Amino acid sequence: MWKKLYNKNSISFFLKFEREADYFIYVTDYHQLWFLELHEQDLISLLQNCNLLLEVCTDELLRNGVNMLADPINLKNIDIVEEENLLKVSMTKSYPYPLKLVMKLTHGPNEMFFQHVTQPLLMTIQDLKRSESELRDLLICKDKEIEEYKMEAGEVCLPHMECHTMYNINFGLTNVETSLLEKRINVKNVVVKQEFDQNHPKVKLETETQDKPLDQEVRNIKTEIKSDLTSIMNPMKKKIKLNI
Repeated sequence: MWKKLYNKNSISFFLKFEREADYFIYVTDYHQLWFLELHEQDLISLLQNCNLLLEVCTDELLRNGVNMLADPINLKNIDIVEEENLLKVSMTKSYPYPLKLVMKLTHGPNEMFFQHVTQPLLMTIQDLKRSESELRDLLICKDKEIEEYKMEAGEVCLPHMECHTMYNINFGLTNVETSLLEKRINVKNVVVKQEFDQNHPKVKLETETQDKPLDQEVRNIKTEIKSDLTSIMNPMKKKIKLNI
């Protein structure tokens, strides 16, 4: 679930924290998405480096750190700054001692934005559309019952049919396709490594690439072109015999 980060800046950010084999942290402004994946030991090291003077056992430190990410409400302080392709998030919460966490999240690809932001919004719209349709059907049914008891020469007013039309104005009568709601996209593997030191945590992105050998035919063409160029640049010298 996305939870709002009450940043002191005017821009609204939302955080989603997931725990599987590792910890996944996502932050979005509904325009871009940043993410960070941490192993349990990485999260512990990050918390320790952000709270060097704090003497707390490892289990309590991890428990409170996870709680701050899962429920970022009533934070004592929060600051969010964009740095090129990174998003620096600093937050502090009292337990009752102040616990600080500073993270640098990497800008996520479009496929990840769709999976975690766009698709849930489409599913929400579809659910609201169904609820609205059911409510309208109930109201129409009630109006028919009321019409049976209306006074002679009276008119039944249907003001509710003139309200709540924003869905049709913005989206029309088109339903969101089930295939789009159930779509799954494989996000490209990006190796994210976070190095820790006492001053600044650093994030490194590493992508694995492999050079593919050239096709033999392409090599032959290059060899022929090279030979032709050599013959043009170095023409054979003519020998002239002189009669002396």
